[in-house]
Amino acid sequence: MRGGRPSLAIDLANTWDPYLDDPELLPDQASLQRFLTAHGIDETPGTQSLRHCRALRERLRNILGAPTPALLVERLNLLLGEVADGGAIVRRPGGGWSLVPRQPVRAPLERRLAARSVSELTDVVTDVGPERIRQCEAAPCIEAFVDRSRNGRRVYCSRRCANRVNASRHRRRSSA
Repeated sequence: MRGGRPSLAIDLANTWDPYLDDPELLPDQASLQRFLTAHGIDETPGTQSLRHCRALRERLRNILGAPTPALLVERLNLLLGEVADGGAIVRRPGGGWSLVPRQPVRAPLERRLAARSVSELTDVVTDVGPERIRQCEAAPCIEAFVDRSRNGRRVYCSRRCANRVNASRHRRRSSA
């Protein structure tokens, strides 16, 4: 999450985009392969991997969309308990330390993705706090993001959503 590197957890949760005509961004194994490659995972997904990764996406959306920070942490801890066989504290590539869930040798792809997601989200919770993990407030957008702004008041996932909301407000005021 530091230094702008992609977040597997947030990116996987955001592979459903209701702004698009076809909101499914993981429609097939080839798209899952591209997603994995973009996140530094050099592995060919198996026949059930797409279904399992979509299920993981829904779990992550449930965690990220928790209505309170305490519930987010509770849901994150549940997933951690399911995917980890213990854990280890390891040095992050950019400095600092992280809790990394241990995995059985040759754990299935979706379990390793879940463990990496839990590790990333744990880092976010300990770095900036669970209250900084949010869902966009520009309906129908449901994308998750981490608010790393100085004042902690960011409510939209992107400029796209902020501009749409502001333009809509402007049109309402102008027509009134």
